[in-house]
Amino acid sequence: MRSVLTITIIFYLASGFCFAQKEGLNWYFGQNAGLRFHNGYPEPMSGALSTTEGCSTISNKYGNLMLYTDGVTVYDRQHLVMPNGTGLYGDPSSTQSGVIVPVPGDTNTYYIFTVSNLDKKGKGIGFCYSKVDMLLNEGWGAITDKNVLLFSSTTERITSVKHQNDYGVWVIGHEWESSNFRSYLVTSAGISTSNPVISNVGLYHGGALLEGKGYMKISPDGAKLAVAIQGMNLFEVFDFNNSTGVISDPFQIPMENQPYGVEFSRDAAYLYATERYSVQIYQWDLNAGSVEEIINSRTIIGELQEPNSLGGALQMASDGRIYMAIKQKTYLAAISEPSLPGLECEFVENAVNLNSGDFCQWGLPSFIQSYFNNLWIEFENECVGEEIYFSLNDTTNIENVKWDFGDPESGANNISFSFETSHIYSDTGTYEIKLVLYYLNTSDSLYKTIEVYSPPSVDLGDDLKICENDSVILNANGDYSTCKWMNDPTLILPDITIKEEGNYWVDVSNICGVDQDTVYVEIQPLPDIFLGNDTIIKQSTSITLNPGMGYTSYIWQDGSSSVDYITELPGTFWVEVTDDTGCKSSDTILIEPEYIQIHVPDAFSPNGDEVNDIFIPISSYEANLEYEMMIFNRYGEMVFLSKSINTGWDGNYHQQPCPMEVYIWVINAKTRTKNAFYSGPIILKGNVTLLR
Repeated sequence: MRSVLTITIIFYLASGFCFAQKEGLNWYFGQNAGLRFHNGYPEPMSGALSTTEGCSTISNKYGNLMLYTDGVTVYDRQHLVMPNGTGLYGDPSSTQSGVIVPVPGDTNTYYIFTVSNLDKKGKGIGFCYSKVDMLLNEGWGAITDKNVLLFSSTTERITSVKHQNDYGVWVIGHEWESSNFRSYLVTSAGISTSNPVISNVGLYHGGALLEGKGYMKISPDGAKLAVAIQGMNLFEVFDFNNSTGVISDPFQIPMENQPYGVEFSRDAAYLYATERYSVQIYQWDLNAGSVEEIINSRTIIGELQEPNSLGGALQMASDGRIYMAIKQKTYLAAISEPSLPGLECEFVENAVNLNSGDFCQWGLPSFIQSYFNNLWIEFENECVGEEIYFSLNDTTNIENVKWDFGDPESGANNISFSFETSHIYSDTGTYEIKLVLYYLNTSDSLYKTIEVYSPPSVDLGDDLKICENDSVILNANGDYSTCKWMNDPTLILPDITIKEEGNYWVDVSNICGVDQDTVYVEIQPLPDIFLGNDTIIKQSTSITLNPGMGYTSYIWQDGSSSVDYITELPGTFWVEVTDDTGCKSSDTILIEPEYIQIHVPDAFSPNGDEVNDIFIPISSYEANLEYEMMIFNRYGEMVFLSKSINTGWDGNYHQQPCPMEVYIWVINAKTRTKNAFYSGPIILKGNVTLLR
């Protein structure tokens, strides 16, 4: 937007004319105060709101009130509290507290973004959003999702502006104890909660709580952003890219008495400000040149004359004026011609009276600043090879126009002289539209950059096979703006994880249409292997493990890759096999050692009848043992010694039969080497009765 056009039209039609959109026609603020701008000038009305500072109001495109809030309580158009409409995490004493943003393309859904009060909570509750569904409560609306946290440490600032291509809305906040701005884009798909645009730029907001207070505003044309920092006695001014959400190129403007309210002229040529504890209202020429020249361009455009007057918030309105809140007063001040320099902007202290009993506080409603832009180029469709229709949002007093579509390759078709016209671009890309406006024996130009898109496309690839219990990530590769899987409104990310067999499809879209692709995911069964039940192994034996034949690979616990695995030792054994589809399965078996047990009889009768003639211990199985058995008579005399478990006592001592009595025996036994079967030395003691 060029300043000459804005100046001429507003000056010439200062009474009763507005180019602005109708979503900002109703205001509620202060102590039950309100204004409506439906007839091109402010008319007082009353509401249910009572707030010290922050508030926001929204109307529909026809100018009908939809809802308003102080960031804590939400009121419907009957001025009743909405169901679930209390306890939002804003605060009436937070500088801006909140802003209401309609979901683009959805007339029934709104988001309320809120910022908390630094005084009450230290770092505050955070930067949150709540959702309003106007289909609920018999069409009067109700809050659904409430106080969803976007980031936890916020200043008291929030502002909003439309995306360059009008398909979305930027909502901007600033982190507390940080130099980070966060820009969240609201589109028909929702809020970009997971990927805000973070701009680490400008001064650090932290320390004294006043550094987190003061208004933040974007110019209605989306080109500039300004922040009032009370605790530093300065403003910061930035460039804002309403296409990318990036904030850049800061410079500071010093002040004296805690800057508070801030607003731009519609073309961002002039910046206006108030101070929290001053009666003066200021203007800077942002086109003055260098930063020093901009600072030196400061003009005091007015001073409040009424006793006990202190300036508050500034807010552009649909009638082209900037209004100013004055604490505890029953009227608003106004800057009548904000696109004119110095005193020509015409500051009026008592510009509009409020209803009896209603009065101002510090704040005025926060809006999407784009609602107060003057003239703009409108267009429908942005698709290559299709007619894109162009028009001016308002043609009042415009006598003639000349369109340049920024497409010289199209020859004579690049120019049009119709108020409503169209153009077909043969290739995708970025084009700058120039519209020359002829009026009042002069002319000016509007510019609009558009992106011409190709139709959406998506490719899920070939059908897939995955193994049972595995998963696969399906990626919607292609060129598109939004996607939705299987008509599920919750599945809107490009990637989804699949674990079950079936058909999966995705619909992708952009402003040029819809495309779809489908892929079938087949589940392959896992190899069925079994190493057997857990078992035992005896010393000096072996066990062969076999998971089955026909697999493409075998990996055993020790890294070996044979089909069979032979072990002579106990332990835990496992194998992983892979079949020809690539699916893997494993099994484990526990093999425990069977330790040797020695059983000793308690009597024997060496009488030559070949029945129980020998006293000999018996082992549970044969093994290589170090063995010793000693037998003693009742006098402690050793009558027998054996070094082999296979050699027993025949009841003789020095080849003479021993008398019948009870004898003591002692057995020492152990395996010859320490291995898995070794359980330490076996020491057994007992007695045996010799019978004749």
